Amino acid sequence: STADYLTGCTDPNERCFAPGRSAEDTPSTPEALEASYKKSQYAADNMDTLEKYRLHMETEKADQEAFRAAVAADKKKGVSKKSPYTLGYTGQIKALTVRQFQQKLQDKFQLYTNFSISTILAIMIGAAYFGQSPTSSGAFTRGSVIFAALLTTCLDAFGEMFMQMVGRPILRKQTNYSMYRASAIAVANTLADLPFSASRILVFNIIIYFMSGLHRSAGAFWTFHLFNYIAYLVMQGFFRTFGLLCFNFDSAFRLAVFFIPNVIEYTGYFLPVIKMKRWLFWIYYINPVAYAFQSLMENEFMRITLTCDGAAVVPRNGFGVDKYPEGLGPNQACTLFGAEGGSNLISGVSYIHMGFGLNVSDMWRRNFLILVGFFLVFQLTQVLALEFYPQYGLDLSSKLFAKEDEEAKQLNANLRERRQAKRQNHKDDLESNEMHQVIHKHRKTFTWENLNYTVPTPSGPVRLLHDIKGHVKPGTLTALMGASGAGKTTCLDVLAQRKNIGIINGDFLVDGKPLTSDFARSTAYAEQMDVHEG
Repeated sequence: STADYLTGCTDPNERCFAPGRSAEDTPSTPEALEASYKKSQYAADNMDTLEKYRLHMETEKADQEAFRAAVAADKKKGVSKKSPYTLGYTGQIKALTVRQFQQKLQDKFQLYTNFSISTILAIMIGAAYFGQSPTSSGAFTRGSVIFAALLTTCLDAFGEMFMQMVGRPILRKQTNYSMYRASAIAVANTLADLPFSASRILVFNIIIYFMSGLHRSAGAFWTFHLFNYIAYLVMQGFFRTFGLLCFNFDSAFRLAVFFIPNVIEYTGYFLPVIKMKRWLFWIYYINPVAYAFQSLMENEFMRITLTCDGAAVVPRNGFGVDKYPEGLGPNQACTLFGAEGGSNLISGVSYIHMGFGLNVSDMWRRNFLILVGFFLVFQLTQVLALEFYPQYGLDLSSKLFAKEDEEAKQLNANLRERRQAKRQNHKDDLESNEMHQVIHKHRKTFTWENLNYTVPTPSGPVRLLHDIKGHVKPGTLTALMGASGAGKTTCLDVLAQRKNIGIINGDFLVDGKPLTSDFARSTAYAEQMDVHEG
């Protein structure tokens, strides 16, 4: 840039004088450059333009006031006059919710993929636990299908962490333009996702619930769906918070890999809380998935009574032994948690209380409220991260002008010595070349003529390049420019031998000779993409 060039002109370690020039006859210090500029016609023209602009602004105050009045009138009720926004916070959330909903609705591939995968997983899990009987053999498997359904739903929210990072550049640019408050997008994302996630998880729960033979009643199913869906919303907020707090995918995935196994292990299914070691059991009580699992287990087993049979009866018939009855006899006992002597019926409430340490009275008065609290906490952390976390605020970069210390002085002195030695060597080389014959290095020229490129399409072959000719001069930088869609990249790909489909015709010559087999491996080009910085 111009500023970098002028700075380099005043730096003795960067500047290089043209032949015949030196520091004595060229402005080479900031003060000398400033004085030279003030004496030049450029300074006079600049001051004249500035003065004309000031006079113009004085005469156009009426238009400025009209513009300010229009901006103030455009602001909705309740918005401060000093606020850069035209909508209040709730209005921003409403507008962003509509936008996010439309974006999700238009992303058909993501929408269809999520619903398809969720349905397939539900069928596979439901088929694995199909038609469980209300007996002792189905007691543990009921907990298994509940845990599998809950875990699948919660881990489905893992993709939210990726989505938060993908949309980060757009979010930063729009908030820097004061289009909306950054925190409003957190609430809007949650609201816009509700119709899609609720319907997807409802289908998932219907398939699993009725295929696996869980207790069939309206109250039991809708309670199952409610707690499963709340657990999804909590984990969605959990992963979104990680996506907002982490600067890159690597750190986010590392944290997720640390937390996810602990969330799974301390749910209370593999190892009930009553059997956990005391030095780590507290993880269970800060795990939101554990409270959802408790509620789902309590919702199911509080409604059923299990019959003791099969492997849960001891002693029982085995190899060479057939003297015991099929059911629970007078000299037999049931080993299932919560069983009572002399009875083959086990209350589901007793089973989960003795086996898992669960109390059905905690389902609504404790677990539900804690899950809602987790949901609100993670929503709040998203809002706070978007409002106050540094990467979503102003530009983090800043310029630091450090004073030259002793070390820097020594390094600059060494640099000046090397530069002086290099210039002296260059001067000696020039003098030596005058005394010797100049050897011209032969450089090869790349030429092409009658270049045609045709590609197949469903409607027939289409010619993208037609009779193109040109050359690249060695030792120079050649730029290929043109309108969008003119075929610049296509032409360069063909010249660099990058195309592997279609028909290419024409003459390619290097120094008048056909291309060698290593031409494609040793040839490349640089492409400048459109970059628009806000």
